[in-house]
Amino acid sequence: MNTHREMTLRIAKPTILILAVLAILLAPRPSPAQSPQPARAPEAPSEAPPSLPKIDAPTAGRGGGGKPFSDLTNRYRFIEHYTTRDEQADPGMVGQYHVAVKEVLKETVSGPDGPSRPTEVTRQTIFSERPAEMSGMGTVSATIRNYERFQVFPDDVAATGDRRTLDGLTVWCHPQLNELPLIVSLTAGRRLTEREYEVSARQVFMPHLHLLLPPSPVHVGDSWRVARKAVQAMLGEPELRNDAVFGKFLELRRDDDGKTTYAVFNVTGRVATPLAELTVNAQILFGFPTPVPGDPSKAGGLVRTSEESRVEARGAITQFRLARVALGVVPGAKPQSHRSAQELVLERQVGEGKSEPIRLVDAPARTEANTWLTYTDPRNRFAFQHAQDLLPPDRHQFAARPGTDAVFLVKSRPEGRDLVRIELFAKEKTPESLKDILDNQWKQMKVEVLPGNEEWLPEVDWPKMKVFRIEAALKLPSRSARGSRMHYDAYLVQLGGDASLMVVATTTRDAVAGFRRDVEQLIKTFQLGKASAP
Repeated sequence: MNTHREMTLRIAKPTILILAVLAILLAPRPSPAQSPQPARAPEAPSEAPPSLPKIDAPTAGRGGGGKPFSDLTNRYRFIEHYTTRDEQADPGMVGQYHVAVKEVLKETVSGPDGPSRPTEVTRQTIFSERPAEMSGMGTVSATIRNYERFQVFPDDVAATGDRRTLDGLTVWCHPQLNELPLIVSLTAGRRLTEREYEVSARQVFMPHLHLLLPPSPVHVGDSWRVARKAVQAMLGEPELRNDAVFGKFLELRRDDDGKTTYAVFNVTGRVATPLAELTVNAQILFGFPTPVPGDPSKAGGLVRTSEESRVEARGAITQFRLARVALGVVPGAKPQSHRSAQELVLERQVGEGKSEPIRLVDAPARTEANTWLTYTDPRNRFAFQHAQDLLPPDRHQFAARPGTDAVFLVKSRPEGRDLVRIELFAKEKTPESLKDILDNQWKQMKVEVLPGNEEWLPEVDWPKMKVFRIEAALKLPSRSARGSRMHYDAYLVQLGGDASLMVVATTTRDAVAGFRRDVEQLIKTFQLGKASAP
């Protein structure tokens, strides 16, 4: 999980952007079967997993367990079942729950001049959540989450207008395969900001955390390979290149009153993303009612099978601790290495407990008002809305260079990536200015250019601005007989007065219409000054 996202990146010339991201646009997202190696950092991660974050002395009420006890004969099968029912969940079933998360995020960038000053940010999040949709197999496919509090220390960009990020926001959270989840605002009249999406989309999705548990009955001391889907859920990283993560059943603990038993698991390993190599170390506490020997009816959520050596423990994960270190390379003329570390402590209380009951609603219709994100320039010069899957690139995806302010948005797809560049000028630009910029870019790239239409778009469709669009296609080097091409849509937007906007949208997809529609709708939402309160 990244500490920040650079919403504004700096480049020396417009040409540098295209040259820097050309390989990224064309590079497909590999399937697990391909498993290509990512670019390695100058220094490989240590084999030793990072130390787990420290927590206060656990108590029964906080789900920490008590003293260890020995059980070397029974095999345990750990089960976490969820329910969407409004009434009080039966023993062994998880309905609404309350979560508190604390993260410490640290980062250092090292270059030819030595390491930068380390940065450290602490984030605290409190929310309540309940299952909203279940699949036929009993898997939670969506939740409703109500954020009570989100705090950042030091407070960098947590404040948005007259309200704080996430506070009082209710969202519909729907995980997606190999992508970040869909987040839909359920709070009437409130749009999502990029900051709110970043935090909520990469928050641990609790109903999928059980995938880290052993898939079959195990004895204390047994180990197993953790599935990739579980690693994605644990890290909030949808795009993995390689992973070798293993779990181990460490021990059993029992509360002082003897009513609750806790299983302790350790999860360690190495993971590769497109931008970094990670070393991870996690610990999980799974609580379940202590069985009553000879009387299964008093065992609550735990049921003994006819096999005396096997116990089915029906309960819930109550605590999750994670430490991870990522090493990667910042591209550029003088590559820099970056090291980021995360320490996370999550505690969950099953049941409504301290929070108000969350009302179950049907899956909301997806609209621009409840899914599109609001971007606000850090200097409050402008703001706009954009689709949720068109996001700012990771801050280490491009090198930071002195020059013109620009905003980048990237959309990842299985076969490639789309890129949008947005730049505001303090003086009026003409179509000829845009043509000169594009011609210089294309000459530097040394590729064949197929010119398309150049036209002012109909004024009836653009009542608040004048828009000139240049269309082109670039034939790119490829070994295939069909070849590869990059489609360009470049826009000059005259906003009135002396302000002009340049938007360059590039894609390697064949179906351009949907991408163009999203880009042009983005332009229509552009406004000078600070964003209106959503």
